[in-house]
Amino acid sequence: MKRLGLLLAASWLILPAMAGAAEMSAYGTTLIRFSQQSTPGFEKQSLAPATQYLGLDAAGLADGNLSVNFYGWERVDLQNRSSDDGRTEGTVSSAYLKYLFPRANGEIRAGRFMLLEGVAREPVDGISAAADLHAGLRLSLFGGKPSAIGLDNDARGDWLAGSRLSYNFAGRSELGVSFLHAGNSPSKEITLGTERTVADRRELLGGDIWLSPFSAVTLGGRTSYNTVTSGIAENDYTLAVKPARNVTISANFSERNMKDLYSGTNLPSLFKPDSADKVRNLGGAVTITAGKPLALTLDYRRTKRSTYVNIDRYGGEIRLAEDKLLTGGLSYHRVSVAGSAATGPETPLYDPSYHEIRGWFLHDNGAFTASLDAIGHFYDDKNNPGLYGEAAAFEVIASTGFRPLSYLSISGDVSYGQNSLNKSEFRGLVRAEFSAAANLKGVSK
Repeated sequence: MKRLGLLLAASWLILPAMAGAAEMSAYGTTLIRFSQQSTPGFEKQSLAPATQYLGLDAAGLADGNLSVNFYGWERVDLQNRSSDDGRTEGTVSSAYLKYLFPRANGEIRAGRFMLLEGVAREPVDGISAAADLHAGLRLSLFGGKPSAIGLDNDARGDWLAGSRLSYNFAGRSELGVSFLHAGNSPSKEITLGTERTVADRRELLGGDIWLSPFSAVTLGGRTSYNTVTSGIAENDYTLAVKPARNVTISANFSERNMKDLYSGTNLPSLFKPDSADKVRNLGGAVTITAGKPLALTLDYRRTKRSTYVNIDRYGGEIRLAEDKLLTGGLSYHRVSVAGSAATGPETPLYDPSYHEIRGWFLHDNGAFTASLDAIGHFYDDKNNPGLYGEAAAFEVIASTGFRPLSYLSISGDVSYGQNSLNKSEFRGLVRAEFSAAANLKGVSK
């Protein structure tokens, strides 16, 4: 748990660097949430956590190619505790130096940052470097220590290292291969609530692809392989085609094998799935723009889990947009579960299928915003034990805001809903956002 002065201390550390910068920027969001929940069998509970997000950037340092970046947050409970970590909590999400080399499109980063290089997709305290080699080849190298980013997690490993090599052809395609090795990072096998360590390391090997042979066709995706468990961890591919100016067609296929994907996860406290489970998604969507303001989208997705039955989600949305001043939409989706499921040998079978209806609108004229969003789920079988006799759940959210200054906006949300757990739930939020930038001459941007 971090102290309340964390953000201010980090701000004072970065200010000397910002003073000599060619460009400086600061941005942040202040959130004050409040909620009141009424759950059968429990006393009414009120919560009021206040959270401050703060970002500071300084560019144009040294020879003009060095920049400093910082982002963090801090939470304080104004009423009852909203977290098991106490009344205050915070962390530095990112704090790093970045240098751009004038040749070979090279760059180097050092500090705490989000690593996105092929199979490496996680926060890290370390260093990364990348540069173009020759004839479309590019090499990235990285190393450091996995960062928990404020999570209480001691099983993330002591260090990691890896690389990605990619080839880009004429801006129309890119192929990449990447590797990640994390030392002293337990890879676990989790089955029906029990787990055992299968190796004291985490290793992933992967490939990624992006193809756009024509402007109307794009294919992108990735595959990762867990060398510790000797299995495919993930496949995820998306194809987008635009056969006409007002028609867009997309298709997606994804497959995740839990025992291979999460055996050595950087966040094992969040992901402890049954290792026998395999999740496969196949779906697509068609969007047709009928004139300028109206768009119709039809979509379908089938989810197949090896430990459960098939789930189909299909429906459509009508969206209205008029010169960005008024947007809105109305959608309907059906979630259909093949057959029925049971929670135990003596529990009656039930059908978890339901209908989903949503309507929303947004007005934004630059100085004032207003929105309304309503969603409802209507279940086929209220005997589903997870519904506690309720046949429907809904929530309505209203929001409004204004911009008194060019760099400051203030807004608020209120919502009310009912569901199987809460007979009534009221929530609210007050938000203040600022963003300002200046150059050496102090000109506001």
